[in-house]
Amino acid sequence: MKDAITLTEKAAEHVKELLDAAPEAAEGLRVSIVSAGCSGHKYQFDYAKSGSVSEADTLVEQNGVKIYIDRSALMYLLGSVMDFSDDGFKSGFVFDNPNVSSACGCGESVQFTRDEMATDDRRV
Repeated sequence: MKDAITLTEKAAEHVKELLDAAPEAAEGLRVSIVSAGCSGHKYQFDYAKSGSVSEADTLVEQNGVKIYIDRSALMYLLGSVMDFSDDGFKSGFVFDNPNVSSACGCGESVQFTRDEMATDDRRV
């Protein structure tokens, strides 16, 4: 079965650095999506600590790290590539996500294709 997301080596290296510096032991990185920003949603990251991992989470294990995708975020992340960017002024995880229809100017929040479909369905 194909993984829900693809993790680049650069992203995996940064996840390893985060886990090594974690204040408490963590199994991996949790990725979720929350309502925020001018476009409606943003990616959220947290440590996946022992005991906090749910059977409903989707586990992606690539390049020596574990990424736990929150159940409610899975449909928005399918087919995405998770990378890490550091251009000197700003650094962070970035997604090449086929489910994103638009993003705000600063790039902090996104709107998903599914949101547009839900809006269109209500008009019918």
